[in-house]
Amino acid sequence: MRVGIVPLCKIKTKSEHIYALKDYYYLFGKTINNKQARELLQIKSFSLAARIMSQMQLKKKGTRKDNEYYLEIKRLDKLTKGESQCASLSKVIY
Repeated sequence: MRVGIVPLCKIKTKSEHIYALKDYYYLFGKTINNKQARELLQIKSFSLAARIMSQMQLKKKGTRKDNEYYLEIKRLDKLTKGESQCASLSKVIY
């Protein structure tokens, strides 16, 4: 996975996608589908978005093309434990 640099605080993180999903959770709700994840994370690949969501071991419902992932805030917090919170709501530069 690529390492992003967050301009606000100049940290390097491999978890920028998790912070983006946490923001999405607070702004839009508890579920996200592949298309929404691709738009949020600014990626074009269906399979990459599916792999990212799968690696986070999020609960899902639906079939391959209609998967909907449940964003559990406790799970997302656990994945970013010990990292700076300044990555949230910031534009990440690669």
